[in-house]
Amino acid sequence: MVDVTGPIADLASITEDSPYAYVIGSTVYYGQGEGSFQVRVTASDATAGLERAEYPATVSAGGVYTQAFGGAYQFAHTYTFTSSSTEEGAYQVAVYDRAGNDAGVPFTVTRDYVAPVAGVSVPAKVPTDTFTVTWSATDDASGVAAYDVQVKVDDGAWTAWLTATTATEAVYSGELGHLYTFRVRATDHVSNTGPWAEASTVVAQVTKYYTFGGRRVALRRGDVVYYLYAD
Repeated sequence: MVDVTGPIADLASITEDSPYAYVIGSTVYYGQGEGSFQVRVTASDATAGLERAEYPATVSAGGVYTQAFGGAYQFAHTYTFTSSSTEEGAYQVAVYDRAGNDAGVPFTVTRDYVAPVAGVSVPAKVPTDTFTVTWSATDDASGVAAYDVQVKVDDGAWTAWLTATTATEAVYSGELGHLYTFRVRATDHVSNTGPWAEASTVVAQVTKYYTFGGRRVALRRGDVVYYLYAD
């Protein structure tokens, strides 16, 4: 019997063990560090039987793995990368049966050296001492993993408010008559951290008022009169 049918082969998984690597489906992203990832392929051939799988060179050397018994099998190969690795592209694991027929299993390796770009927003003026701060970031490769948010009161020093948070908004409690400036930076899934978004920072003046005759009236404390809050 002539066997002209290729093996059945599929990507079983891609796994990684480094904060500088991240997997989405059949794509593995890697960043500016060291680590490894493993590509597993399941295959079977009901006619001639499996013979071998050939893994291509990517960030490191490929490999050839044979299947002595010819039945269903799972092949695996581990790739390693360093901070100086630059290889990326679309690759394919070639699986062969004993009759020379082959099947390809595609996967993609992407070098992600670009950090996320973040921004932060707060109301310009708020009528209460609690207000919502929102932030976001864009990342075209491995995606945003977490944010660091800092706050500065008046002309004081920056202090950490939220660290490595996945939230994109939070409620902040301030005090009357102070300026609150916020800044944010984002880290992606392969540990690229962007700059602080100081250019996007908005200053909020926390004020209070009371209602008199159906109108919001400025609050006086001693010789200081805080502005009338306009609807």
